Amino acid sequence: MDIQVLQHIESLPNAFGCGRVSVGGVCRIAVSSSVNADKQRIFQLLTIPEYIEAWLRLPGDYGLQNFVSRTNKGFRIEVGGSPATAMTITGLYMILRRSKLRFTWHKQNGEDEAPSLVMIRLHGEFARTRLCLDHIGLKSEKERVWHEKLWKASLDALSSLFK
Repeated sequence: MDIQVLQHIESLPNAFGCGRVSVGGVCRIAVSSSVNADKQRIFQLLTIPEYIEAWLRLPGDYGLQNFVSRTNKGFRIEVGGSPATAMTITGLYMILRRSKLRFTWHKQNGEDEAPSLVMIRLHGEFARTRLCLDHIGLKSEKERVWHEKLWKASLDALSSLFK
């Protein structure tokens, strides 16, 4: 798995067709991973709530206490734990295609967090897919570190489902 951490938002790749999107911060994470599965299976893992619960790994003492549900135009992740660690993450899909996803990411844990933006591209052949994830608009170094741990552990777990 390759991880790049960029401190300043640069121009976004044209492949994501971002247009004008307002995001909350200046930190960015770019992660890529190779998975032994075709694009269609990976797309399902990324968008069906029951599958998201199987690979999503939040940093800290959350364990597997995540509940993912689909909303009208996005998703909602309820994170259990103690009242001090409980949080909700919501997202709205902006693009939802078999090889390209773009959605807002709004982490709510008692603080007033501005939404950030996650863009995923799937580059695949028959039995192998390269997943490229770009998460932009994280407001602080603390949030960047938390999300870097989240995406690295989650993509490792997703990849391990096909070993």
